[in-house]
Amino acid sequence: MPCTASDDTWCQIVAVIPQWNEFLGWLELELHKLPGEGRHMGLVQVCNICHVRPEKNQILQAAAILYWLLKTHRCVASIQIPDYNGDLVMTYWSNVVIGRVLSGNDSVKSLTFAELFPLTSERLCEVFPSMKRLEELHCGALSQDASCTHMVLELLRGSQTLTVLDFIVPYIDETHRCRLLSALVVNSMLRDLTLCATAIVALPQSFIDFLSSTVALKYLKVYGILRAAKRKAMKVIFQGMLKNETVSSLEAHELSLDSESVNLGAKMLVQSKVLRALSLWRCLCILDHSIAERPSNIDFTKTASWLEAILNNGTLENFTLSLNVWTSECWGQFFRVLSRHGSLKMATLVTDDNDRDRLADIANKLGEIGCEEKVTFVDYYTGDSISLADCKNYSELCAYVSATENCRALPVYQQLSTFPPLTCLSLGMEEWGKELCWLLVDFVSATCTLQTLELELRGRSFRTESHDWWPGLSQSLLRNGSIIDLGLEVLVRNHNEGVECLGKAVAQSKTVRTLRLGWRFASKCDSFLQGVLSVVENYALCHVEWDWEVPFSQSGAHLLNAVVDVAHRNSGYVARAAQFLDCRRCDTPCAAALDRVHRHPALMAELAKVLSLSEADAAIAVRRRFRSIEGMHEFMRLAGVVKARVTCEPRDDGRTRLDALGEQCWAHVRRYLQLDDVVWH
Repeated sequence: MPCTASDDTWCQIVAVIPQWNEFLGWLELELHKLPGEGRHMGLVQVCNICHVRPEKNQILQAAAILYWLLKTHRCVASIQIPDYNGDLVMTYWSNVVIGRVLSGNDSVKSLTFAELFPLTSERLCEVFPSMKRLEELHCGALSQDASCTHMVLELLRGSQTLTVLDFIVPYIDETHRCRLLSALVVNSMLRDLTLCATAIVALPQSFIDFLSSTVALKYLKVYGILRAAKRKAMKVIFQGMLKNETVSSLEAHELSLDSESVNLGAKMLVQSKVLRALSLWRCLCILDHSIAERPSNIDFTKTASWLEAILNNGTLENFTLSLNVWTSECWGQFFRVLSRHGSLKMATLVTDDNDRDRLADIANKLGEIGCEEKVTFVDYYTGDSISLADCKNYSELCAYVSATENCRALPVYQQLSTFPPLTCLSLGMEEWGKELCWLLVDFVSATCTLQTLELELRGRSFRTESHDWWPGLSQSLLRNGSIIDLGLEVLVRNHNEGVECLGKAVAQSKTVRTLRLGWRFASKCDSFLQGVLSVVENYALCHVEWDWEVPFSQSGAHLLNAVVDVAHRNSGYVARAAQFLDCRRCDTPCAAALDRVHRHPALMAELAKVLSLSEADAAIAVRRRFRSIEGMHEFMRLAGVVKARVTCEPRDDGRTRLDALGEQCWAHVRRYLQLDDVVWH
């Protein structure tokens, strides 16, 4: 089966992907179609859901198939190298095969790995720089082998195609850190760079020189994984940004702001003419105090200089900042600036437990000034103390309620329905009673803005009165019309029937397009999947993900495979409909896919996402294109019944012939008839 892919057609191997994945699954790999331009395939890491290690002959067979696939199919453009948790046989054969095939490869564009095992890392690190079209390299934080860093250095120095580098490895010796920064300086191709703060502070001037000399870099992300580098990194980044003329998006995660970096940040905001997005996620403001000091004891006068800097900036569009950086008065001034700012479209405020006592005051100031539509709050706190009702501008809310927090949490969740912009709710609860249960049911039933719901149900057991809550939650999911991403993690031993009821609700949902599962007991997982059995009639679910530690039984694994097959079927409809919509393919399978997609709102929404269109624009485009296949002659031609037009022989009994049906009558028939209803080959 040779590769038949072209710019506008998929390879013929697409038709037998499930059969290929049965073998590749022994190496914890699956072949998937990749979204976006071009007809590319990708090898994606998946977990062994049965937790049964394959036999050696199965591993060898999978390795042989993997070798043949990569050697003969140029359509495979992306590879994720699995982390086998120390399994020497699987690691050796998969990495040796990948290493042999990728030497000098000119088709693979993206590589991702979590950790290269020392047994094969040296070989692979020699191979990667020889790849001729590698555009993206994503290295996991667990990659501590020195040969991995050496490989990145060689790529930076020699590659003319590498544009995306994700290298947040924190444990690099000083020599390699210096060499890494020197290699960045001579590289002129990188467009997207993600680094760990430890790499930046090793040789600050080299990183500053890189930012001042780069002509391609647009996106920069820095993560503060190790405490020693958090305080120094922010200053170096801002110094470099003062000399940079290309970066439009800057993200810093868990770094620290001191007096000097605050001053440099203000200068950067005033001078920058290209920066469109500045995101400081959970960046602690320490100024001249110790890191352990509470933000409430800090003098904020220096950070207030950012207010005037933002006022004078005419390009910034999105701004993310931790609440601890400013006083309540400063936030009030910022909201006034935001309300009349010409370019700034959205501000995201990141809160944690130390901000609780100021949250109500800041929320009141926001309400008084009246620019709520341009402000959203994101909460990452997962402790026991709940005091969120003072601020209703959360778009993302993460909370955990223990058994002792029930009483204090009730007033908050009684007001959940008054959080109008809430789009993401991550909720963990332990041994909770029926009051809280039914408040959640009411909220899920009523909300029309919530798009992501993550539920973590903990505790050895629920109280008796919560038995009938499961059907209530299931019904609320069916009544809800906004949730598209659902995560469920059940860590309790009882209530198997309730979990099965929840599975039935997911199978019948008309909106949930992504399902994520996390369980700790096989019986729970099997019960849930037993409820999802009717999912074959579901035309909304497009993506299924599961925790690597889910204890699937053999029967549960088969049930999960059935659910995954339905998700692949639906996402396949969307992919083919997109091709028909763009006129890249006008054959019967793609026309049938559009016929199917346009009848299901969830698939229409997924199609809009794939095409990067608004749902309204996608609906207009689909209706326009659907006209070409809704007529009788077009339908029969695509179905393979006729070559051009429907022509019927005269009848002596006077019955109406098919070709005599009027447009209105055919349109009525067409509502109940799809191209998939006609068997074609």
